[in-house]
Order: sequence, then C-alpha cells, then structure tokens
Amino acid sequence: MEGSQPAVARLGARDEHIRRITEKLTRELGPEVIALLRDPTVIEIMLNPDGTLWVEHLGQSGPRKPGPQRGSVAKIGGSQR
Repeated sequence: MEGSQPAVARLGARDEHIRRITEKLTRELGPEVIALLRDPTVIEIMLNPDGTLWVEHLGQSGPRKPGPQRGSVAKIGGSQR
C-alpha cells in the first residue's frame, strides 16, 4: 500500500491522540471525576445546577462535595446556562 503510514506510525499517532484526550479530560474534569469514570462500580454521575455532584455506585447513591470541575462538567454535558 503505497502512500499509507506504516502500522507502527499509526499506532504511535493513536497512542499520542489518546494521551492528549486523557490529559485534557483530566485537566477539565479534575482527578475526582476521572477516578469516578474509571471506577467499575460507578453506574451514574449527575451534576445538579447547584453544583452538587451525585454519584451512584451499584445500589448506593449520594452527594459529593462540589469542586472546581462544576463548570467543565456542565459545559461538556451541555447544561451550562
């Protein structure tokens, strides 16, 4: 296949893309939300307009202390006014 990138170069570019996206999400959402997204017991994350972050873990739910991620989470979720 002439003109196409070698498989190793494509893999490197994909790895770099994933690294950049992960870095951006961590910066925008904060380490607390990233940890929740990685937690296999978390089944829902909700942000109320008052900034209260609710997290549901397999059969349990409750509020989390609001953090600086409020604006970014709302922006990404499309609910910022």
